[in-house]
Amino acid sequence: MYVAGLEVDEKYYMNNPRKKSPLGKEEVVMKTNLDKLRNFHRIGYNPNNMDLIIVGNIPSNIEDLINEYFGSIPVGENTRKELPELKPFKGKIIIYKSNPKLLNTQNPKESSAIIFINYRPVVKFDEDE
Repeated sequence: MYVAGLEVDEKYYMNNPRKKSPLGKEEVVMKTNLDKLRNFHRIGYNPNNMDLIIVGNIPSNIEDLINEYFGSIPVGENTRKELPELKPFKGKIIIYKSNPKLLNTQNPKESSAIIFINYRPVVKFDEDE
C-alpha cells in the first residue's frame, strides 16, 4: 500500500517539489538529538509558516480562543517556500499493481481493492476558474 502510494505521488507531482516525502530518512532520524530537533522546529515551525484550518461547529468566540492558545507564540522569520503550480495532466495515467495480500482465498470475489483517484482542480485565477 505504501509503495503504491509513493508511485501515485511520483506520477501526480511529476517534477514538482511536493513529491518529496515528508517522512525523512531513517539514518537522519537515528542521528538526531534534542538540540537538532529544537533548532529544526525553531527555524520553520512558527505562525508565519503555518495555516490554521478550523472545520466544524466554530464557536462565536473563536478569535479569543485562537489568541488564548496561539497568541503568545513568537511570529518568527517567514521561511515559507512558494511551490510552483502543478501543470495539467496530458491524458490519463493508470497504474495497476497486483497485491496478493488483498486476495481473499476463501472467497476471491470478496477480495479487497485499493483505488487512488487523483485529479488536478482548476487553480485560483485560472481562466477556467
